[in-house]
Amino acid sequence: MVTISELEEKLLPLRKIGLTQYQVKVYAGLISLGPTTAYQVSYVTKVPYPKVYSVLEDLRRMGLIEVNPGRPRGFRAKPTPSAVTSLRDDFVKHVDTSLRKALRELRPHYALVGRREERGVWNIVGRRNVLDKAKELLRGSRRKVLIAFSGISDLGTRNLIYIFKKLKEKQIPVRIVASRRDIEEAKRYRGLAEIKFVDRVESRYLIVDDNVLLIAIGKPELGPDSWSAVWAKCRNCLKHSEEHFEHAWRYGRQMSQLTVGDPTRHLRPSRRFID
Repeated sequence: MVTISELEEKLLPLRKIGLTQYQVKVYAGLISLGPTTAYQVSYVTKVPYPKVYSVLEDLRRMGLIEVNPGRPRGFRAKPTPSAVTSLRDDFVKHVDTSLRKALRELRPHYALVGRREERGVWNIVGRRNVLDKAKELLRGSRRKVLIAFSGISDLGTRNLIYIFKKLKEKQIPVRIVASRRDIEEAKRYRGLAEIKFVDRVESRYLIVDDNVLLIAIGKPELGPDSWSAVWAKCRNCLKHSEEHFEHAWRYGRQMSQLTVGDPTRHLRPSRRFID
């Protein structure tokens, strides 16, 4: 014969749909005892007698038990499978309705957040974090990749070759503006990217679809945390960055230093990112 404690353990999943510990105890007691009184339920389950009536009333509202209004009042559990199934259906319906209401009320706020994210600018500190973000953006590319970089090997040659191969398989074009001193390093990307060389690359940045990642490489003696980057995702930042890249690509020389962050400013030198 199954004990009340064993029944209570089997009914623990009901806690996940809102039943309290006392409600599970009392429900298990009624299943075990059959038709009985509140006093007997309290005695067997150890639920305090002053509390047991409110628990029984809760179970009645949930449709798990029936009440005999005689004197003394009697209580019995309804057939468990159908009662629990009905409770589950009511719970799911309630959650679904609540979520629909919440989403409907929050939709204007989601739209506002979306607009903010489009104009968002984030700072990234530390070499590993910067490189992880660069690789994340490159792997997630769906349309195009533009890279202007001096010392492109700092991005990790092996990683770039692997990523560029995957992008080529997806027919995503990759264009690179590199410094002339990187000619030997850039040969490793033949067949994977179009490359043009300029006398001097002042800025180091990636443009991936609608993202701009502007990277400042710190001095080796300052350690890996001296690296930093600005990641921007806004239409004006993207427009200015693409203009900067296309000028270097077309004329074979850099314009002024690229600055990302304030979409109202034009591209101009920024001491923060000068080599």
